[in-house]
Amino acid sequence: VLTIVGVNFGGAQDDVRVVFYGGQGYTPECEVLHVDPSQIQCALSVPFNAGLEWSLALSVRGYGSSATQIEAVRMARPLITALSGCNVTGCVAGDVLTLSGANFWDFSLGANRVHLEAIFRESLGAAPECPLIAADVDALQCKLRVPVGTQGNYTLIVTVLGQVSRPLKVAVLS
Repeated sequence: VLTIVGVNFGGAQDDVRVVFYGGQGYTPECEVLHVDPSQIQCALSVPFNAGLEWSLALSVRGYGSSATQIEAVRMARPLITALSGCNVTGCVAGDVLTLSGANFWDFSLGANRVHLEAIFRESLGAAPECPLIAADVDALQCKLRVPVGTQGNYTLIVTVLGQVSRPLKVAVLS
């Protein structure tokens, strides 16, 4: 979370934009989470190939600030160290999966995403979904949805603020 301290920020999130420019590579983004008259907090997402040096400016109710030079450092890749919540033969619809690890985001549930993809010749049917129900810095929980006719092995990937985990192979049963 990037916290910007100053004056005259107002109090409405919709009135505030945090803008990065002048750097190399893909541009960082900062989703505004909280605004009060003297402080703005935003969830900073720094893409994998973003440069380090950026100019940052604010727009509050259409009025721009002067630019400030900052270093935007990319967050570490999410790390999945364990999966629990399935029986030994595989995961089924309704299972609450717990992904243990590191570098998850506990400030905003929506900053984390669990995605399952079919593995060629190892899966059948549409990919399962696992919407998040809880997030902490070292664990995520999601509830598995399995479409009718879906079964086999799938790759589970966690994305946190644009950073992608290494894939984990998961067996899914119909």
